Amino acid sequence: DYSGDVVVTSPEQARNVMVARRKDLCLTVREIENLSGLTVDHVAKIEAEIRLNPQLDTLITLANTCGFDVV
Repeated sequence: DYSGDVVVTSPEQARNVMVARRKDLCLTVREIENLSGLTVDHVAKIEAEIRLNPQLDTLITLANTCGFDVV
């Protein structure tokens, strides 16, 4: 449950939280693409840890798409 504050300290931790949140929301990678403007390939590579160091703006976009505010 992500109703409170979530603190992440690494891209890997951010990735894990966002994958779990996407699944909690019952969203597919394709739906994340449509909502975020990122490509399916890009999102899938981040989730599969093929893209090990995604850009901060990409992580913020994914976090916002999953309903998180980044502060």
